[in-house]
Amino acid sequence: HRLGVPPKPLSRSVRGLAGRYASSRRSAAAEPRDAVEQPAPQPSRLAAALKPARGPLDKDIAAVALPAMLSLAVFPVVGMVDTFFVGRMGSALSLAGQGAANAAFNFCFFVLAVVPTL
Repeated sequence: HRLGVPPKPLSRSVRGLAGRYASSRRSAAAEPRDAVEQPAPQPSRLAAALKPARGPLDKDIAAVALPAMLSLAVFPVVGMVDTFFVGRMGSALSLAGQGAANAAFNFCFFVLAVVPTL
């Protein structure tokens, strides 16, 4: 009993429905179902969208994309290594010159590597 209040007795119609429901559940459980094949579950739209589709051009695209990605990944590393070694020299003037040279290198790289693809 919740809060010390006894539950109200069920009306006759509700008790009758509950009895019918329980008897139908017993009879359905006792009888084996016919071997009706259920349709295979359809994959969700999200799963279908995330499944990679391989096309005939995938190898050609990867052959061009992987070297381009490596080139773009190495590009900032070159500037960092140059700045590191020039910075170890201890001269602010040489580090400033390296910054200007790095900007010129970045501009030349952009003009030679990116602009022709546009």
